[in-house]
Order: sequence, then C-alpha cells, then structure tokens
Amino acid sequence: MIFPVPQIIEYVSHIMTLEPGDVIFTGTPEGIGNLRTGDHIEIEIEGIGRLTNHVK
Repeated sequence: MIFPVPQIIEYVSHIMTLEPGDVIFTGTPEGIGNLRTGDHIEIEIEGIGRLTNHVK
C-alpha cells in the first residue's frame, strides 16, 4: 500500500466523523491482477460476519 492504514484513518477522520462499523476501502495494492470468472472475494469483520462474492 502507498499509505499506511493509520495515516489513511487520520486523513479520513479529518474529513468526516468515523463511527463504529464504518469501513474504509483502500483499493487494490500494486501487483494484484484482475478478477476472473470463478474467483471468490471474501471479507470478514470479527463480531459482525463474513461476506463472500463469487465472480461469474
């Protein structure tokens, strides 16, 4: 990543109030390829749950 996560949180918190449960999407790091049919994307937030998407 170009910027460390604490720096991103600091920047965003100057623009808006961050609330519990807010999610900051950071984009894709360099070197990661495109999604392809059959890929699975999964995210999990402890105490909340897991979200899985299948690329068709």
